[in-house]
Amino acid sequence: IMADQQPQRLRAVVINDIGPELPLPAIQRIMAYAGRTPTAQNWEEAALQARTAYEIAMPDMPMEFWREFVKLSYRENKQGRPEPDMDPGIVEALQHPPSYVRWLQRINRYGWIKRIAGVNIDPWDSFHSIKMPCLLVHGALSDVLTTEIVRKMQVAQPHMQLVTVANRGH
Repeated sequence: IMADQQPQRLRAVVINDIGPELPLPAIQRIMAYAGRTPTAQNWEEAALQARTAYEIAMPDMPMEFWREFVKLSYRENKQGRPEPDMDPGIVEALQHPPSYVRWLQRINRYGWIKRIAGVNIDPWDSFHSIKMPCLLVHGALSDVLTTEIVRKMQVAQPHMQLVTVANRGH
């Protein structure tokens, strides 16, 4: 969106394993755990929770990695137990999108309005508008950015560079 709205502020764009659309299976997978991870009894249990949730993206990581991972992505609650450190507003927005989101999707689908206050409604339109160098980093195992979406992005931005990271997901 910034590349579309204020291109003078950017020299290039690096897109890290995300595209202008999200596949339904990825949304469903994220929704299955987002905001539902219980408080762990201890840091070892937190590491096991993290591994269960994220090993789809990093399948070959040893348990020591997950112990370090939770130090960066969990916090201690008032009872001294580790819990995921995330903005609860993200979960709320995913589970209960504002009504205007459906309204915007509808008007975009019918082509009634393409932009509101200068902002493209359809993320693909914003992506098409990128005129500067663009690098896409794609995790080969990603379900958030599928190979099909990568191909569509390459058609929309033929000069975009692509780096695929083997054996990694989103």
